[in-house]
Amino acid sequence: MQISDQKISIFTGPLFRADDTMYSGILQIPSEIWKIIVLKKGDNRLYATGFLLTQKNLTRDQGFAYGSYRIYQIPLE
Repeated sequence: MQISDQKISIFTGPLFRADDTMYSGILQIPSEIWKIIVLKKGDNRLYATGFLLTQKNLTRDQGFAYGSYRIYQIPLE
């Protein structure tokens, strides 16, 4: 199968939690985001997988540690 036979959609968004860092007291910065990847292969079937990307243990005391994420594959239920 050629790569051109596949269609991929990626959905992503923040996962807000009560203990996320606040910026200037007005903006909540999520330390975790979710991603769902949906793939339609040449057999016309849909395949999906989900990921949770977290910086929860990588955030700094007074800011946000941009860059490294820990990635966990999660079930889509």
